[in-house]
Amino acid sequence: MWLEKLSWVAAVVGFPLLGWQLFVARLQRRDAIRLSTSQVLLAADAVLATHAEVAAKLRGGEWAGEAGDRHPTDSELPLVEPYLGVFERIYIAYQAGQVDADTVDHLYGYRLANIWANRRIVDTKLQHAARKELWNRVVALTYVVEAHRGERMRLHTDTYFPEHLFDRRSACRIRQRVPSPRADSPAPTTRI
Repeated sequence: MWLEKLSWVAAVVGFPLLGWQLFVARLQRRDAIRLSTSQVLLAADAVLATHAEVAAKLRGGEWAGEAGDRHPTDSELPLVEPYLGVFERIYIAYQAGQVDADTVDHLYGYRLANIWANRRIVDTKLQHAARKELWNRVVALTYVVEAHRGERMRLHTDTYFPEHLFDRRSACRIRQRVPSPRADSPAPTTRI
């Protein structure tokens, strides 16, 4: 009888205590996510600052507009690869839940749009038959931003979708939100 009373008291005291512990754990998790998000964003910004020259050239400099058909040249392409690598890492942070699509689009979407507006980068890296899978996380991040915006990047005409980088639900949602390549989109050219 004494054990029955003790178990009843333990249940009355234990369940509210368990609920309180779960509540505190949820608050701690939320704080940890906020901290990791800010750390990821600060780290990405620090790395992007080292690639300011590439960003400026894509934004309106010598690699923008029609010059993007000729630039970056073969000797300039090694400058582009570490810049693209930053976006691969941003996708990894997105995939880990450290940043959301709205934040990625707001902070980095214009940079992705500048990359996708450069025909030479698109043709030699992102939509090149033999190389696009090497840059699949950049392509995946592009799909995330396109789904958020509801429109494709200017020269994103390829149908390659790195489905293995998304869970089933995300892949389905993104495919529903991203329009198919337009028939009037400029056809990609293949360059080596």
